Amino acid sequence: HSPIPSHPALDHARTAAAGQFRGVNPIDGQEVVFDFRTLADVPLLVIVRADWTTESRPLGATETRQRWWVALAGALSLIAILVAAQRRRAEAVRLTLAEAEARRLATDRARAEIERLVEGSPAALYSGRLIDGRLVIDFVSANALRVTGWPAERIAGPSGLHVLIEDADEELWPAFRAAVLREGNAERQFRLRQPDGSWRWILERVRTGGAAAEGVVAVIGNLSDVSRTRQ
Repeated sequence: HSPIPSHPALDHARTAAAGQFRGVNPIDGQEVVFDFRTLADVPLLVIVRADWTTESRPLGATETRQRWWVALAGALSLIAILVAAQRRRAEAVRLTLAEAEARRLATDRARAEIERLVEGSPAALYSGRLIDGRLVIDFVSANALRVTGWPAERIAGPSGLHVLIEDADEELWPAFRAAVLREGNAERQFRLRQPDGSWRWILERVRTGGAAAEGVVAVIGNLSDVSRTRQ
């Protein structure tokens, strides 16, 4: 028997029944990947790996293709991560907007309920300031027209309420103001002139709300129609 020629596949087959190794294709001299497997009825079977075809391909092209697939898989994984992160951000924004909308609706409902309660209240509410001995009303509730006979914008301002009060009652204002500043709250009754020239008796209750600025005192008050009780 002639000696078995030396071949890299033989060397690998002595250490493993099957495997893969790099080698040079004797036909075209290109480096390729060989697959081998030891069979029971023949000493050795060597197969050139060519992507499951019978055509051998250079190792460099195979490795380049593999690197492209690895890079593509990495890019797809990164895209999937970015898409998932974007979806999470979009969901967080959606929830934030939904919560903001829910708060806005709750605020609108509360405002509407307060306006309904104020409109049905027997007293008109106001907030203002005591400045240089005079009451400057900054805000009056919308039910002022029903309670006082005058719209809110006519009562508000630095002289709105004062010029509508009957002169004799307005002369008592300094004592009333002093009581508010001294006690923190006070009340008075006065006649309020009406647009048609008649009069309406108004009960005013005022309490201080703290210093708004130097020499200025914030106040909160309410006005009620007590004409029936005075008749």
